Amino acid sequence: MKKRFVALLTAVLLTAAPVYVQADEKDGKIVELEAKVNDLEKEIRELKEKLSKYETKSGTDMESYLIEKNLLSGDRVEMASDMVGAVSGFKYGDAEIYKYDMESESYKNLIKENKVTLKDFGIDLVPLAINKEYVLFGEASEELIAAFNEFKGE
Repeated sequence: MKKRFVALLTAVLLTAAPVYVQADEKDGKIVELEAKVNDLEKEIRELKEKLSKYETKSGTDMESYLIEKNLLSGDRVEMASDMVGAVSGFKYGDAEIYKYDMESESYKNLIKENKVTLKDFGIDLVPLAINKEYVLFGEASEELIAAFNEFKGE
């Protein structure tokens, strides 16, 4: 009877041991995945902080200002701002508004030359108005240009 008990106990211990090992391996993998998730969350926060530099706050940006004055209407179209060296850009109708990094070479050349060359096309675009980091291109009414220039901003 004692031999049977020892044999049964040995069998139970041998079958239970791999379970504990597997649990430890899974715990290690979980810890590793949690660490990766934490790293990715940190990276996302850092990227959001960098992105916020280029985002505008509702009600204080040029677009909101002009919409509130009923000078922009219709569908908003996101523009390929990199084609003119800007950070971001949009248009309503034929009026295009771009936001530049005022420290960039693109912006400095725009101010110096009073034009920007459309990348890959070699076409020069002359701004209708420049107000700090915002630049207005295309076609716009005198009222829109005046309001654009009056904007005090962020």
